[in-house]
Order: sequence, then C-alpha cells, then structure tokens
Amino acid sequence: MNKEREAPPARRNEAGTCPAAETPAPLRLAELVVGELAPVSLTVAPGEILCLSGPSGSGKSRLLRAIADLDAHGGEIWLGELCQSRVKGHCWRGWVMLVPADSQW
Repeated sequence: MNKEREAPPARRNEAGTCPAAETPAPLRLAELVVGELAPVSLTVAPGEILCLSGPSGSGKSRLLRAIADLDAHGGEIWLGELCQSRVKGHCWRGWVMLVPADSQW
C-alpha cells in the first residue's frame, strides 16, 4: 500500500528561516514506503557509510529521492530531532542532498 505523505504545516523560527539542524546527526528512516517497496527502517550514524545495491528498477533511486524529499512517500524520515514532514522542503534539501550518478542536466 502506498500512502502519500500529507505535509503538516512547516515549523519556522521567529526569523522565518529554516530551523537549525543538529550537526552531525543520525539519519533515521521509520517504516519508509516508496512505491511498491517494502517498508524500510534503518538508522545511519554520522560518518557511517551505507551501500545500496540491487538490480536495475529495484527502487534504489526512488528510496534516495524520497530521503531527499524529491518523491512522495509514507513513513517518517528524521535527521537528528528534525522530522522531514515538519520542515519546509527547501530546508530539508539544504541538509539532505542527493547527488545522482547521472544528473540528467
């Protein structure tokens, strides 16, 4: 089942800018659902290196695009104490970036 994420109102500080992100902070996926992929839960500690591998079309890029807030998804993604669904997209993408192998530009 693919649940589209409903974005709650973004939290903003008094200056109207992005909240401060804890640096460095663990990245945590909690029951992340993207397309037909099974729910994914994991934590990546600061400085930890994680490898995603699988055949073409298995969902590697869709998972990474969801983490970077570029594709709709279900579940929650956390960076330290900040939840992706509670901050504006441009703030999240300033902390979590996707650099694809083929930029398509």
